[in-house]
Amino acid sequence: MWFEHQLADGTRVEVTRKRMRTLRLRVRLNGTVACSVPYLTTKKAAIAFIESRAEWISKSVAKVSARTPVQVSLRSDSAASHAGLTLTDCADGYSAAWKTAAMRNFSETATRFLPCFSEHVIPFSFSRLKGRAMKTLWGSCNRRTNTVTLNWALFAAPQACIDYVVLHELTHFLHLHHDKIFYGFIARYMPDYKERIKTLKTVRLG
Repeated sequence: MWFEHQLADGTRVEVTRKRMRTLRLRVRLNGTVACSVPYLTTKKAAIAFIESRAEWISKSVAKVSARTPVQVSLRSDSAASHAGLTLTDCADGYSAAWKTAAMRNFSETATRFLPCFSEHVIPFSFSRLKGRAMKTLWGSCNRRTNTVTLNWALFAAPQACIDYVVLHELTHFLHLHHDKIFYGFIARYMPDYKERIKTLKTVRLG
């Protein structure tokens, strides 16, 4: 997180810098608010954007708060379930068994997709895969350290979704921005990637 801005009604907005071209706001299922901005955005511009959307933020937070809580469960079609894990393994952090199984899965998935890049000259070679708990991202790519980091929570998604996130992050070693070329490359190897994104949006751990 870059900084936190508080609106007049007391709502706090977490501001994070990311590789992107536009400023975005979203209200999470737990009612917290996140704002993502391009790296070159100034703090003043970020605050102005948030303030201009104050009414939308207030209404959106109210809608989320009014929803009936959804029972948290581990999907039967998740990679974690197929690995024999349960919700207990991701409660209060992630168990050693969860992390071990997740890293094995993530590594095998990345290995499967590396041949897709064999005919390209990749500016920064992928060489390291990590897992960690993240609040707002399923994965991230660091071209400077040649590292892909995946959210432990991703293991609670179906394998098809894990495949998409891994291919998405690896594609950043070829194309930095989320433009037509970026998604065109993904579509070449995963024509149904949009459906996988829709499924990924239904994955919840609370």
